[in-house]
Amino acid sequence: MKSYGVTGVAIKLTEATSYINPYAQSQINNAMTAGLKVSAYHYSWFKTDAEAIAEANYFAKAANSFGLSSNTVMVNDIEEPKIAGQGNHTNNSRAFENQLKSLGYGNVRHYIGLSWITSNKISASVIGNKNIWVAAYPYNLSSTNLYTQYGAWQWSSMLSFPGISGNFDINADYTSTFSNPNSTPSNSVQMYRVYNPNSGEHFYTQNIAEKNNLVSKGWRYEGIGWNAPSSGSPVYRLYNKNAGDHHYTMNSYERDNLVKKGWRYEGISWYSGGANKLLRLYNPNAKTGTHHYTLNTNERDNLVKKGWRYEGIGWYAK
Repeated sequence: MKSYGVTGVAIKLTEATSYINPYAQSQINNAMTAGLKVSAYHYSWFKTDAEAIAEANYFAKAANSFGLSSNTVMVNDIEEPKIAGQGNHTNNSRAFENQLKSLGYGNVRHYIGLSWITSNKISASVIGNKNIWVAAYPYNLSSTNLYTQYGAWQWSSMLSFPGISGNFDINADYTSTFSNPNSTPSNSVQMYRVYNPNSGEHFYTQNIAEKNNLVSKGWRYEGIGWNAPSSGSPVYRLYNKNAGDHHYTMNSYERDNLVKKGWRYEGISWYSGGANKLLRLYNPNAKTGTHHYTLNTNERDNLVKKGWRYEGIGWYAK
């Protein structure tokens, strides 16, 4: 699928408070191994705020059990015909979103059929157009993207791939929320992000062999963290053999001070430069994975709510 231009997938995790997809873990692992960005969706049955909160709790618990990080896009798939005329779907969906955010999942989107919006079953202006993944299948397809006022558009459920059985939903992602970028900026390299669910450490590398080796040992590949310039100001990599933790810094004084304390200097890992800020956070309660770096301000804010300390800009990316 990736060879045909697919860069992201949305995997069903849960439905109501009674169903968990038995294939979710293997689907997540396979997609991440292929380098696809993984988003998760929940098929909603809630008709009240209380039911929405309960379903959000169920969804978040499942996402956590599958090792999905806090920056995962979490989708409220609200389309069940039996609830179409019951409850306030706008308020209920907001309650679902707010509960997920309180649980640390800050990237919440809503999958909504166009007819639900046009018939005023749900308010797009309150939910936010760019927070909506709209489903609308045209009778006649053209090369023109439609419904660009929304964050994403599902335009068919009949996509097929040579050599792969079955049909698939296909979407246009207008905000790069659900997909990895198709190309790397000139004079830059992709930085791979992997996660160790046992130690809690995130690791970053431009070396695909190193990434694949860690994945083979049980680390989870989380996609492209950022694009680093091929030259610029160096970012140093250090390793604490006692804690099993890595640290990255542009500060040569910080590097030298850590070396004096027993950290092993592993050289220049990548370079800093560009307009995008890599945000640095510190967990005072952890012994490994004590620092985290992200482009995502939602991820930063959710970690701060959990007790992490925001330490400012670590370096810059393209």
